[in-house]
This record gives sequence, C-alpha cells and structure tokens, in this order.
Amino acid sequence: MRFRFVYRMYFGILLLAIMALSCAEDITGERSQNIPPETSVFVQADTLNLTPSIQTMFWDGSDADGFVVGFYYTWAANPGTNDWIWTTKTTESFALQITGSDTSYRFQVKAVDNDGAEDPTPAIQVFPIKNSPPTIRWTTLSS
Repeated sequence: MRFRFVYRMYFGILLLAIMALSCAEDITGERSQNIPPETSVFVQADTLNLTPSIQTMFWDGSDADGFVVGFYYTWAANPGTNDWIWTTKTTESFALQITGSDTSYRFQVKAVDNDGAEDPTPAIQVFPIKNSPPTIRWTTLSS
C-alpha cells in the first residue's frame, strides 16, 4: 500500500515537471488577421406564404476563425448605420405590407463574429409583391 502511494507521488511530480517544461517556450509569430463571417438567407418552400404577405425568413452564418455571436438585419433598400436591427435569432416572421400595385421588399442580413467583425457582403432576399385586381367570371348558367 505504501509502495502505491510513493509511486503515485513520484508519477505526479514527474507529470508536473513535464507540464512545466513543455510550457516554457514563448509563442512566436504574429496573430492572423480576423476573417469576417459569411451569411446565408433562405425561405423554405413549405413556409413561403403567397397570400397574406407574411414571410418567415431563415438565416445562418459561419466564421472560419471563430464563431458567430449574432446578426444584423434590415428591410431598408440602402441601409444606414441606424437601419440595422440586432438579433441572436436565426429565424423570424415578418408582415410585408402591400403599398400599391407593385411593391418590392429587400431583406438583408449579416453575421457578426466573436471579434466583432461583420460580414461585408450581407445575404439578400428580394420579395416582389404584385397587387393584382380580382377578376370575376360568370358561367353561362348564372343569372
């Protein structure tokens, strides 16, 4: 029993010495520049809503040298700094209002990585909405 204790003690000291010596070397070189994340946006075929103009959007991001912490999205055609909305979600439903006979919406989303870098080329999805007048047909038997 005493032999096991002494053996474990020597093994522990040896392990600590190896760990201490292996960390003695300094890290050299320069840190690589942060690569901005990439973003993708999509609408699933079974969620594309053709009638009431409520669309469920999905988006995702990937970062080659870190991880995505959130997203900025906007519906502005030419967004300024204050037009972007922050979220950590990857899906949302939006009501698209028909404001005339032809309306086009432009959804943009960009990922943000753990170093604060934003995707310089946001993912874009365009929704052209056409407000068509109803048509009525009378059958030959109607009065």
